[in-house]
Amino acid sequence: MPRQLRRDKDAVRDWMCEQLDLVVSSPTKFAIPKDLDAEQLALVKYRALSEARSGDVEKLRQLVSRLLGPEFADFIQPAKLKRGGYDHPA
Repeated sequence: MPRQLRRDKDAVRDWMCEQLDLVVSSPTKFAIPKDLDAEQLALVKYRALSEARSGDVEKLRQLVSRLLGPEFADFIQPAKLKRGGYDHPA
């Protein structure tokens, strides 16, 4: 394999790993950058929504608090379960 092609493939692999780390990282790494561009905002929104679907709404609260203000974050609560219902993460 030519060197340039190998370098290009390595660069694409490294970029993809960085993007996956942004989406699928440990809870302690969740941070909202101060200067959000559209691509970073989309990744942060995706991660916050996926966590909220599994029952953890804290990241969504952080995002809403950052974008709209802290007074809106208090209205985000986990969905109410029916009597005897169980919350099974997907």
